[in-house]
Amino acid sequence: MTRARELRRWLEVRFKDRRGVAAVEFAFILPLLIALYFGAIEISQAVMADRKVTNITSTVADLVAQTKTVNDNELQDIFEAATAILVPFPTTGLTIVLSSVVVDVDGKPTVDWSKAGPYGGTARSQGSPFTLPDGLNIPSTSLIVAEVQYDYVSFLKYLVPSGITLTDTFYLRPRVTDKVKKV
Repeated sequence: MTRARELRRWLEVRFKDRRGVAAVEFAFILPLLIALYFGAIEISQAVMADRKVTNITSTVADLVAQTKTVNDNELQDIFEAATAILVPFPTTGLTIVLSSVVVDVDGKPTVDWSKAGPYGGTARSQGSPFTLPDGLNIPSTSLIVAEVQYDYVSFLKYLVPSGITLTDTFYLRPRVTDKVKKV
């Protein structure tokens, strides 16, 4: 009978002892907290990259729309300025295509000239048709079109291995002239 009492007393003491409960609860919660922390960092980095893509798109279109003529060296400088905007993200996966789109008197938009950035992308061929959004297809006008694509790769590559493709397109009318000419 004493053996049963000792066992019962030992069990009562053990069940009433709460000293390790906080440590066990913390061990269960810690992985969730770490995942939330790194998830918040990742989301903020992706949003920042998306904002930079939008900023690059508007900036390169704006710089070209402010001129009467543009040459390859000036376009190269504009592309370099775009990479400065992208800092601290790498330029790997960045493509920029600048185009001048002319709408003829019949309302048919075609590419007047196009130039791709040094990091990739394909320039549009001169004279090829171009689809404009509703409201921008005004006869006898021209537009500067900037198209930017960026393949954002997570710093947590092993958790998000495929990355996210961020794209933006910006349309601006030339400010100083009817059409920006490439010389």
